[in-house]
Amino acid sequence: MSDDDRGSSIAAVISLLCRNRDIAGRPSFDAIERISGDLAVGKVQVAGVAVERLAKSTVYDLLTQPRRRIPRWRQVESLWAVLVHIAQTTGRSTTGMAPLSEIHGRYQQLVQRPPMTGRRAGSPATHRLEVSDPPASTATGSDRAGSDQVTAQLAPGVAGDSSGLEGAGALLAGWDPASPHSPVSRVLAVKQRLKEAGQLTETTWWSQYADIVPCWFRAYLSVEPELAEIRTFAPHYLPGLLQIDDYARHIIATDLPDIDAGERERRVQLRMHRQHILRRPDRPTYWVVTTQRALYPPHLPPSVRRAQIKHLITMSIHQDFTLQLIDARVAERIHCGAMTVMRFAEPGYGDAVYLEQPGRGFYQCDGEDVAYHNVQFTRLASKARPRDETVALLLDLFGRLQP
Repeated sequence: MSDDDRGSSIAAVISLLCRNRDIAGRPSFDAIERISGDLAVGKVQVAGVAVERLAKSTVYDLLTQPRRRIPRWRQVESLWAVLVHIAQTTGRSTTGMAPLSEIHGRYQQLVQRPPMTGRRAGSPATHRLEVSDPPASTATGSDRAGSDQVTAQLAPGVAGDSSGLEGAGALLAGWDPASPHSPVSRVLAVKQRLKEAGQLTETTWWSQYADIVPCWFRAYLSVEPELAEIRTFAPHYLPGLLQIDDYARHIIATDLPDIDAGERERRVQLRMHRQHILRRPDRPTYWVVTTQRALYPPHLPPSVRRAQIKHLITMSIHQDFTLQLIDARVAERIHCGAMTVMRFAEPGYGDAVYLEQPGRGFYQCDGEDVAYHNVQFTRLASKARPRDETVALLLDLFGRLQP
């Protein structure tokens, strides 16, 4: 095959991947790197493909660079799988996506026998793949405080295995631990940042509320404005960043019935102040999985419920916000308790997880712990209603609640 013919065939493969990326909502290269890493560490298979971690530089090369060298098949199929996964978990239709069989056929024009390592026997290498939507379920300071074999099933008859995290060490392969952006250095950096953030009270934006902020929540409040991406699972109440003032007032009065009206209003003000980050031009990407019962806390007045649902519908207009509702019973079989996965805008910091339980909260920063909770969040999202179905349900509920 001549260089020109090879370049044309490679361009055909890249064109199909670019089309799939567009259908998936044009996720950033950073997002693809993170999600591929989560799936790789959790050993979650997508439509029979065992995903490998894709560095964002690799994704950039695959999707944007003219190339004469044939890309590795494992990279191609992993990128395909990640894009399908993103589309599925964000509620986008995959109908127009190029199936893996078509991409594989184009790839076969480049090499006589492409390597197929990492694929399970019987996976769709030579047969057309039908990508279908996953079955919809009937479904801090932000929430009150087990796992089954629920999998990221993204194609009929193909189930992934999300158990075990033995592969987490693979993320460290090829990194120089002394590098400021190595996984080891990034973990140490984020631990230090959270430690410092938890000790500051006089120089933080929330210093005027220091007397009502529990010690375990201080670090999170301090770093929340620094985050580029926030992913939250809130099983009992809506997260604080989404609560309207009357909803927050009701929740605070329910959980803390003995505080006086003045302190209750200050707590509401603090919660509303936190929401400023969602109105910034550079607001973080925000992804929430919550239960339908969070919309209906006990004794919440119908007028407040209607106003809260209207706010969620309005928020859903923004493309950088995703809300998914999950059946509470399904969620309980996957993960117990509220959690927030934090990704910093500063590349020198690793990801961290904030876990909240009644009367306490704590942080996890080590690679395997973070990877585990990333996989848990992915599993929750895969079992929740897709984004569009969630918005449709909210619109239906809003219409039923008369003003």
